[in-house]
Amino acid sequence: MKSADGDYAMKIDSTGSLVPVGRLDILLDDEDAVNEVLEMEDISDEVKEYLLRLSEKVTSEPENAGAVATLFSQDLIPKTRATVYYTYKGMSMKSDQVYVYNISSGYQFKKTGTAALTAAQAVYEVGMYVGGFFCDAIGLGGTLISIFEALAGGNVYTANASDFTQMELKYDGVSQWTYGQIGSDWYVGYASQKVTVNYIDRYQQFVVGGVGKQYHSYQYPYKTIKSTDFDLPWDTAYYHLYSPIAEWVSYKVNGTTWYFS
Repeated sequence: MKSADGDYAMKIDSTGSLVPVGRLDILLDDEDAVNEVLEMEDISDEVKEYLLRLSEKVTSEPENAGAVATLFSQDLIPKTRATVYYTYKGMSMKSDQVYVYNISSGYQFKKTGTAALTAAQAVYEVGMYVGGFFCDAIGLGGTLISIFEALAGGNVYTANASDFTQMELKYDGVSQWTYGQIGSDWYVGYASQKVTVNYIDRYQQFVVGGVGKQYHSYQYPYKTIKSTDFDLPWDTAYYHLYSPIAEWVSYKVNGTTWYFS
């Protein structure tokens, strides 16, 4: 949340209680900007590792050019404001959150050649998982091949070497690391995530009536999936400071799993 004078605060419990946080925006395809962040002492190793991985993803995928990650952390509070940590069971605790908007997954699910038809006949949903366990599914409105045939106005009868079927997801995401303080050191206990799938692009080519045809088809599910204790991470983190757990959100298509970086 942002105040009228431009300060930021993070909700920490179901009552709406707030703690002050600082904000840092990172241009992910700017190597110098990312390296500067990696050298900052007041950013945790876990967040740095995530930002580096996200930067590498963005740099390798042109559709993510100009993507920005926004970090909110109690450790980034300007010196003009007091640092306040949340107290849980007598322990000082904090959460770092990194937001990304409209990030493209890239065409991670992609089948080409004669294998494309078999895959397109089988795929009718995107499975959503939390911590490796099935949570929900985004239905595509039919199999990929039936969607293609409706656009092409004809049936696909045989597989061809020129065939392909692929999907790209665009999403907003919040990745969160929750820490507890023991002595003067901070320990991460729980990594959690919230992802909203905004857009799915299904891009395919098959032969209909002897002619190879290509079509994009789009849907906008705006489906949100989040870790079990994303909104109230304190208890989970408190009890796992010496054995941290991660509940990342992932998706599965045709038996293969990808993670939201």
